[in-house]
Amino acid sequence: LDLSADFVFDMKDISNSVTSISLNNNYLVNIKFKMMPLTYLSMQNVTIGGSFSRLQLYMFSSLFSLDLSQNRISFDDGFTQLISPLNNLDHLNLSNVNMSSLDMLNLTKQINLHSLDLSHNSLTSVYTRHVREFRSLSELLLNDNRIGFIEQDAFMSLENLKLINLANNRLRTFAFAHFPMNSQNFLVKCKSMLTHILFGNNQI
Repeated sequence: LDLSADFVFDMKDISNSVTSISLNNNYLVNIKFKMMPLTYLSMQNVTIGGSFSRLQLYMFSSLFSLDLSQNRISFDDGFTQLISPLNNLDHLNLSNVNMSSLDMLNLTKQINLHSLDLSHNSLTSVYTRHVREFRSLSELLLNDNRIGFIEQDAFMSLENLKLINLANNRLRTFAFAHFPMNSQNFLVKCKSMLTHILFGNNQI
């Protein structure tokens, strides 16, 4: 159900059989959610009229994919409480959300994520503590940030990782050396299914 740019305020008249909703480019200041079996929810570039913690996402416990990209999110305890009930979340898009540090991201309940998009933010570094719990990740998008430092072995616990995008950052060494180890033993030590490392347009 596409309600983009539709000035939605109340969802009470939406059928309970709807499983996918797009609320992109909306004015959601007084929106009222209701219990629904949603699996997909997109809220790109929305006006909330306060903290995102005001949204009652706990009503969508079946949510599989959540897109909050192109918003200005305050990553406080309220945001953590907003996301915490979504234990079934598989895909989370936080691209272009004014994130300057991965320390701002507290997703302790979302360890089963398979896809995490953190592109187009202002991240400068990646430490092991930031990503080690996401052992189910198969896709990690960190492109178009300001990353100049990645801690050694930061991604070694991500055994299911297939794709990592580090393009358009400020890294000065090639990916294999950056972890650091040579290309022959990187995949062995990582024990991953990694098939794609995108590294273009860095400061090499």
